[in-house]
Amino acid sequence: MSAPSTGIPVPCVRRPRWRFVAKWRRGTAAAQTRNLTLLSVGTGVPPGLVEHNAALLHLVVEALCWRLAADDLAKRRPRRGDGAAYKTWRGEQDRLEAKRMRLAELATEAVSAL
Repeated sequence: MSAPSTGIPVPCVRRPRWRFVAKWRRGTAAAQTRNLTLLSVGTGVPPGLVEHNAALLHLVVEALCWRLAADDLAKRRPRRGDGAAYKTWRGEQDRLEAKRMRLAELATEAVSAL
């Protein structure tokens, strides 16, 4: 026999199922801690080399500045229909892409010099 409906929702008494999805493997975690990943260049650099090489340290700082500027630019994307703002925004995007290409050249030179 079931109770008549009163129109009031009744909370579920069943507990939610929680699962911890992240799987840590010793090898991947260790490999990630050994390198600084330069997203602008798409490569990893060992921190020991950065500590002793001024050119690599400068490259890491410039790559970080590029990444922060790219994130900021993505947040400031203009709305559709605003042609003048989009043209300005696109110009900044092109300027950041040119900077990324220069960073890639600097990274190639710095790593090949080692």
